[in-house]
Amino acid sequence: MCVWGTVVVPSCTNSAPFWSTTDIQTVAQDPRTGRLYVGATDNLFQLNADLAQEHHVVTGPRLDHIKCSPPISRSSCSDAEEKSNKNRLLLVYPEQGSLIACGSVYQGLCSLLNLTNITHTLFYSETGGQKTWVARGLYSIVGLVSKVRFQSRTPPLDVLVVAKHYHETLHGTDFLSMRRLQGDGSGGQSIFTSVAEMPFAGVDVMQGYSHQFYKMFRKGGFTYIVFSRLRHNMDKSDTKQLTFVARFCTDDIYFYSYVELQLVCGTDNRTYAANVAPAGAALAKHLSESEKHGKIDPTDMVLFGVFGTELGHSELCLYPLSSVDRAFEEIRTICYDHQGVLKGQDVVYQPYSGKQDNPCRSKNFELGMAVTYPCGDATLPDQLAGSEQLALHSQSVLTWPGVVTAVAVAVEPSHTLVLLGTKDGEVLKVEMAVPLLPALTPGEELQCVFGSRHSTAHTQGTHITCPSPDPSLLQCNPQDQDYVYVPVKIRVVGGVELVTGQFRFYSCAAVVKAEDKRPDWGCQWDTEAQACSDMDQTAEGANIIKHQQIEKCPVFENPTPALISVGVKTPISFVGRNLIPFTFDKAQELNVSLHISDTETGKRTDSNISVLLYNCSVERHDCSLCQSVDTRFGCVWCSGSQMCVYRELCTQVQHVCPRPAITDISPRSGPMEGQISITILGSNLGVRPQDIQAITVAKVPCTHQPDRYSTSTRVVCEIGPVQRSSGDSSSVLGPVELELRGGQRARVVCEIGPVQRSSGDSSSVLGPVELELRGGQRVRSSLLFTYQDPAPKRFSPTRSFNQGGRIMTITGSRLDTGSRDDLRVLVGGEPCSILSVEREITCKVPAYENCYTCPVVVKYGKNTTKELDGEFKYAFAPFLLGHNPKHSFACGGRVISINGFPLHLVDKATLSAVPPAGDPGADQRREEEAFHQNFSTLLFRSPDVRAVRDLRPISVFLHLDGLDISLTPFTYHPDPVFNALSPNPISASNTVTVTAMTVQEAEAFIGNVSCHIISLKDDRLVLQVPPTVIERRQHGEMEPSREVKDGCDYANVHQDQHPDSVQMCSFYQQLDVNTRQCSDVYNDLDSEPIYESISEIYANDSVC
Repeated sequence: MCVWGTVVVPSCTNSAPFWSTTDIQTVAQDPRTGRLYVGATDNLFQLNADLAQEHHVVTGPRLDHIKCSPPISRSSCSDAEEKSNKNRLLLVYPEQGSLIACGSVYQGLCSLLNLTNITHTLFYSETGGQKTWVARGLYSIVGLVSKVRFQSRTPPLDVLVVAKHYHETLHGTDFLSMRRLQGDGSGGQSIFTSVAEMPFAGVDVMQGYSHQFYKMFRKGGFTYIVFSRLRHNMDKSDTKQLTFVARFCTDDIYFYSYVELQLVCGTDNRTYAANVAPAGAALAKHLSESEKHGKIDPTDMVLFGVFGTELGHSELCLYPLSSVDRAFEEIRTICYDHQGVLKGQDVVYQPYSGKQDNPCRSKNFELGMAVTYPCGDATLPDQLAGSEQLALHSQSVLTWPGVVTAVAVAVEPSHTLVLLGTKDGEVLKVEMAVPLLPALTPGEELQCVFGSRHSTAHTQGTHITCPSPDPSLLQCNPQDQDYVYVPVKIRVVGGVELVTGQFRFYSCAAVVKAEDKRPDWGCQWDTEAQACSDMDQTAEGANIIKHQQIEKCPVFENPTPALISVGVKTPISFVGRNLIPFTFDKAQELNVSLHISDTETGKRTDSNISVLLYNCSVERHDCSLCQSVDTRFGCVWCSGSQMCVYRELCTQVQHVCPRPAITDISPRSGPMEGQISITILGSNLGVRPQDIQAITVAKVPCTHQPDRYSTSTRVVCEIGPVQRSSGDSSSVLGPVELELRGGQRARVVCEIGPVQRSSGDSSSVLGPVELELRGGQRVRSSLLFTYQDPAPKRFSPTRSFNQGGRIMTITGSRLDTGSRDDLRVLVGGEPCSILSVEREITCKVPAYENCYTCPVVVKYGKNTTKELDGEFKYAFAPFLLGHNPKHSFACGGRVISINGFPLHLVDKATLSAVPPAGDPGADQRREEEAFHQNFSTLLFRSPDVRAVRDLRPISVFLHLDGLDISLTPFTYHPDPVFNALSPNPISASNTVTVTAMTVQEAEAFIGNVSCHIISLKDDRLVLQVPPTVIERRQHGEMEPSREVKDGCDYANVHQDQHPDSVQMCSFYQQLDVNTRQCSDVYNDLDSEPIYESISEIYANDSVC
């Protein structure tokens, strides 16, 4: 039973907590009845509002295997075995009075259960095929019930929207998909069938991002997803997790509107929990008065996120949804209006394309298209992500020293309460009501600082008023910019700074010249003077258009036609509104471009004309891609230029495409037993999946996967096994195909002679990839595919603590067979997370699940299993009693003793110091390995942290074979400072005083003669000089020395004209341990060690 295997209602009722005997995976609530639905391992529970159990359904274990498709039986799946069913996803579906429940067995099938009584199943099917598999495996997943209109004139349909970490071994599950919640009436498409999926470049690209999902919600026509992922998958060494919120239009079944925005909380970028709730009256008032988010109403939604690190602190940040939406629109506007470029740099990219290119550079958008196409269109069929320059930042409102893993929000009549669940099982209640201004003592006042200009601040209630500096004292606006930033600070006079920021001073005269126009400046437009100026309440007349009166501006709109091909002169007609009266004769001209101007007066009329400009040649580099374009665009493949162009620009249209070509295959090797997928890249590889007639790899048939086909450029198939003759591993069975004159064909199966094998390896078979397309076209790759037999041999280490986390290394030959997605390492049936695959395989050992002595198995694809010699063993983590001492100087080197048992089983023990994020010394490694180890003791030297600026927030961790333990309390102190000695001659029984020494243990010497320590204080060490020093000095036997040593550095100590060496060094207290006696007691126990008895022995000091 795990720590989170309980549900508690924090109220004034007498509700008893609900306990589950297995791990709780997820919880859902029906807001209408207050019922809770608890998804645990192998169990589903229905609870009332007081947590009393109403109904219970046993959902596992079930006979299952990852390579078998449901329905599963012993006869249909020989490898099937009993597997626990982890209920991964629970969603309330009130429109149909049902509960959506998705488990991990049977490839992640879902069912509809009765909301009133979950023992009644409304829908469940095991025969729907791959398109109905949802929650397979133990990967991160979120979902919601939504309504989507698939066609403009049809009623919306209920769908299940699911976001899930992508993994190819999950057989067709997708990163982001929409699934039916209603049958199509004809029996053709079942409930939970995937009807819309977000496209991406490929399996290798997608899996490399390591998505972790935390929240999905819908608001105002948009669906939002909060998740963390790697920055990108191109650099395998970059393992930094960043937090994003993604948004797309609810009705956008093509995901054209999908945009990602990075979130940053204080100094942290990784989130661990997220939730969304209304702001509430008090929080809305504070957010509005902060003037960072505009006006926030109590009903406006706020995103609450908990950020932090796995080993350190946690921070709570708030993001009003209105601010999130503004940030999304900024990304879209920069793409459409500025080609994704800001200040000369690309600030948008296509996240899952594999290239990280800026997709907006190659488009010819018109201004205003971001508004015209709020949900995207074929004009920009690419997903977008904003770079770190466009991230949305928020300052943390709460910092907690531990790890927070859950967040819930409750809005009371006047306050907003946030409940935080920690990794240690605690629940924290936070009230979001913080005063905006500090209390000032009599005589204190606030001061405003603009750059180097100071002025007195005036306070009224919760508002601070600062007189702005004279504009003549400000620096000039940068070129092509209508404002200038000036740093501003508010501080207590002679005291601390309360807040810092930047203030924008704008110039209306520069607005018309600026590249990045801001709609929030208080400017007005004079149509006669054609000038933009500051708001002037005295200026009146029909020629004055005030701020935010954009509907009065002269404009041209409604163009006909709306589709215009580049390179073709096309007449356009449009409608004018609010036009300025003027006259012209036949001799005058009107230059029509993006704007219309009077050539005599130069007066300009704005244009909101929006037409769809398209270019047939963009991203359609071969004939097949060209022929797949919607016919309304009129694109054709021109044989003369070998380009895709508009039909009126081509005189030699080629109706039949050139021969197909294969440019790459991935991976380029696979196991002899086959059953892995390979990706074939090329050009003119058909227009539809049905165009692919046959595929062979090294003469072995390869099964086409139509759902993963990409027009013209990509074909994916699953290779079959190499057929060998009975009892002869050196020969290969294969078909002989004959084609006779007239087109007749014949196929004979026989045993053929030697096949092409890789040099020096009798267990490998080489051959090209061959495709046959509709119409009889054939293509063969110049690249060769290798069938080979991987041979993993050994693994190390051979044991781990139950918590897992150790790095296992597997050695052998041909380990990189197939792709990384085809490879799985299982320890006792549980996946070992793959870290690298080269000449060796490394993976992170999973936590203990169902065996203490476990086999280690390496699997390649669906049909190749290699069990390694030896067994991997799990053991209980050591029992730690404590550590001593609990302090160290910044220079490190102090001996730290860790006491516990049994510590001799630890293979690698290290002690690390982790500085706070953002500290100048945070990037340097600070780790020490144990220099002494036995059954009950580990000895380390404290790490050196002198490069760290602030010693107080340093966290110290003990690492035992992948197990990370926070060493608390442990405090770092600044290094001691030695001041000069008083100028008195040394004589017998004289004292020497050194200031600024800590109260910790010390030992002192003059030369090599030990001194008696008279007393120790926090800042003073008093020594008594022995008579032998005076005698040796008088006879010239002692050389002068001016060094003082404290265990880290040396300092010179002078005393008048007769310097004598006063050497200081830290004396570190060590605990002598009778390891023989400890071991005897441990080994004398008849069965498992009784930890309580051992603890008593330690407590009585009879052993250590």
